[in-house]
Amino acid sequence: MFKRRTSITHVQRYSGIDDMLLFNWLKCLEGKLNYTRINANENDEITQEDLDSWNKIYDNYLDIYGLNDLAQRLMKLQIKLAKAKNDYIIRSNKFQFNVIRIVESEIEKLKSLTNKGITTESVLVHLSKFMGFKQTTKTLTVREYFDLLKEYERAN
Repeated sequence: MFKRRTSITHVQRYSGIDDMLLFNWLKCLEGKLNYTRINANENDEITQEDLDSWNKIYDNYLDIYGLNDLAQRLMKLQIKLAKAKNDYIIRSNKFQFNVIRIVESEIEKLKSLTNKGITTESVLVHLSKFMGFKQTTKTLTVREYFDLLKEYERAN
């Protein structure tokens, strides 16, 4: 008799690092990919569309900024570790066990270099002083943040 009215809401998502807020970027880096949505909520379930959107956004970041030297070195060490583990298992090469331990140690050293103990909020304090006005994760886009960071490093 009466048809129930259904409401279909369109989920708006960030299209890349030019419009994505730094706050949402940081949440996505924590694994909360539902923050690829413009009006994300902590209780939102992560969907395949969120994952697809994150892949597109992160590809956009890589296209513009690429991988830094530490990330490239870390990836090379992880490949070396995988090959050593593979050789150890397939060929029962006992020497590879030592190589595995050495490479794992190198990876841990590199990881400690990447986490220098400085938080994004601390970086924003320095960027705010550099720019002369307050910068926040909820007002800066990802691109603005990384461009400001690059300029700050160049100036110092």
